[in-house]
Amino acid sequence: MVLKCLLCLILSLAFVDAFSSEHFDPSSTSSFSLPSDRHIEWHVYVDLSKEAVTKGAKATFDAFLGMSPSSVEVHQCILSASSRSKSPTVRCISRTDEKNALEITNVDSVDKVYRILTHHLKIQGVDRNSCECIKWKHKGNAHLEKEEIDLAIEAYDSALAINCSEQEGTILMNRAHAYLKRAASHKVELKKLVLKLTRSVVDTKKLNTLYEEARENPFLAPSIFQKVESYTQTLETNFRGVKYRHGLYQFAVLHAVQDALRATQLVPGSDRSWLAAADCLSEFWKLPESIQYYKRAAALNSSKEDKIRAEISRLQNRQQLLDTANSYGWSQDMLRLALDVGKVDD
Repeated sequence: MVLKCLLCLILSLAFVDAFSSEHFDPSSTSSFSLPSDRHIEWHVYVDLSKEAVTKGAKATFDAFLGMSPSSVEVHQCILSASSRSKSPTVRCISRTDEKNALEITNVDSVDKVYRILTHHLKIQGVDRNSCECIKWKHKGNAHLEKEEIDLAIEAYDSALAINCSEQEGTILMNRAHAYLKRAASHKVELKKLVLKLTRSVVDTKKLNTLYEEARENPFLAPSIFQKVESYTQTLETNFRGVKYRHGLYQFAVLHAVQDALRATQLVPGSDRSWLAAADCLSEFWKLPESIQYYKRAAALNSSKEDKIRAEISRLQNRQQLLDTANSYGWSQDMLRLALDVGKVDD
């Protein structure tokens, strides 16, 4: 019975930085804007020098992009060294009056970005909900960078609850990444539990010896059977631990897949969304589907073709291995367990 239990486990376990400049030069910036026929009132330049990036300038840039209405065009640039002493630094220039300009330092929070837009630039139509949503997104990103996965997911949940449609796709991508990290941590524990389970399986020869001893010495049978029962209980306890941890792993992967697929619908022009979906589908053992999503990402961003091509080749090898095993009548679940939990490098 114990051996049958172990066999069932094996058959069903695995489911699832640019350049530098001494002067500010708008011609050497990159802008992120809507179509040119819209009415531009302000140009906002965010310093993204290496020094500024280390102080959170990327988050500042993201906040301006997320909250600025169509009347504001946001650019990334490299400001002069004298302007970087109190980074992140932004420079705002009026489109209608170039003398109307200001430079603000220490723009290190979403609230400060909101104040610049509404108070200094007096921009109308800045959504306060977007401000709150972006704040939660940045909190999630900070937690994720520190490997605080549970806190990251909670922050992303709070951001999504605000229902800011402009941010939803990006937040879902980030949350999918967080769920994959959670799945990875469960996999580490799963490997440990599987090893513990295999070590708790009593060798058949030892069991036969115990049964033979009980037959030859009836007066020892009660204690021998108690020992066998103890072995069985230990095995069942370890088996339940593996099933529980594997369920947590599957749950995390499933959430990652759901978030990533939804992100491709919300931001279909982003290669990041398709890459995220491909990664999640691969972890979920949907290999043909994962390959198609990788191909779509490569079509959107040719600079990633070589890396994606290598990943597709790896997945194709895995799929061939699964197909071959299936043709021999092997359980694919058994092979997936070996690839998920074992040290298999394909």
